[in-house]
Amino acid sequence: MAIKLRVKWTTPGEHTLSATCGQSSDEKKIKVYKVQIFANDQDVTGGSFSTVVGKRVKLECRVTPEVEFTNEWDLPSAFVRDYKITYNPTNTQHPHNSSYNVVDTVAVVHLFFDSDFQTAAISPCWIRKVVNGRLTAEVTIADRTHNSSASITVEAPDVVITANSTTDNPKITLTNVEVTLGKNSKGITIAASCETAAGQAGTFQFLQKTRFDRSTTTQQSFSGVTRLTTTRTHSGGLFVLDRKPETPNAWNFQDKSLHLNDNDCGNLTITDSPGLLISGITLDLSALNEQFTTHLMYQPDGADSIWVSLEVVHWGWHARVAKNPSGVYFFAEPERVDSPRISAPIALPLWNGRALDAVVEKNTTIIPD
Repeated sequence: MAIKLRVKWTTPGEHTLSATCGQSSDEKKIKVYKVQIFANDQDVTGGSFSTVVGKRVKLECRVTPEVEFTNEWDLPSAFVRDYKITYNPTNTQHPHNSSYNVVDTVAVVHLFFDSDFQTAAISPCWIRKVVNGRLTAEVTIADRTHNSSASITVEAPDVVITANSTTDNPKITLTNVEVTLGKNSKGITIAASCETAAGQAGTFQFLQKTRFDRSTTTQQSFSGVTRLTTTRTHSGGLFVLDRKPETPNAWNFQDKSLHLNDNDCGNLTITDSPGLLISGITLDLSALNEQFTTHLMYQPDGADSIWVSLEVVHWGWHARVAKNPSGVYFFAEPERVDSPRISAPIALPLWNGRALDAVVEKNTTIIPD
């Protein structure tokens, strides 16, 4: 005869299971292990916890009593190991403009390796909100596996973004001196209304990137030849940082910054009116083509937190200008302004270099008269 009994121990350690049937008895040593998940040194096993985008969370899997084990983390997206922004002025003078020096600026995302998820501890920073997400630690001890899990909520400050193009009609103004997006009113105005809850104190800043391609052609005639010189400035088809000052760590657009405490609210507004001087251009302003992405960035207070993007505004403008024989500039093609579009960011903004330090190419063609 066999008697089966299901037993569940609640205390970790070595336990003795004994049974007696008539004159017969037997016992067995049972090792019981407790697997726990800790978040920032708090036991959250089978429960839940919350954090804020940009804050680093120290996750740790602990087994009691101590024993050799392997572990595999399964975490809800989206998170990163780290996000670093560099903005350092150099002593190198710009090769095409002696009035300023080059700035070394780059933004880099550091991701986890697969092996990082097989360690007892991991410290991710979530970059997007998570509602009722679930993280799991799968522990293997002597070829037997056990899953422990916890529910996670990642919160973010409430923000409302508005973005409006210039009210000028036409929006792009052309004179014999310059072509400008917005003359009487700003080319674009972007405003953010921000509100923090408990545990969300932090700093808000705008970050602007641009992808552009500009070229100008000048004509000079002398000694029976015509010299055509085309100067092209472009970002190599990539978005680069749109920033001018040479101030360490000053990547934020127009030096605007807003700090809010817990349970606080405030507003942050920037404007921009991009333009290009065209005086002296005797032939053509070719492919003035500029796109912008303006991110509302947020970094929660804390020494080990990172910047994250809460919202992004996409906008741009395009124009091609020529000059007629009478010396009057005109649009050689219909000019266009891209209406601002607001979206949730898919990823953290990346770049390598700033617009002011972009590539400048010059080509000269000589045509005999």
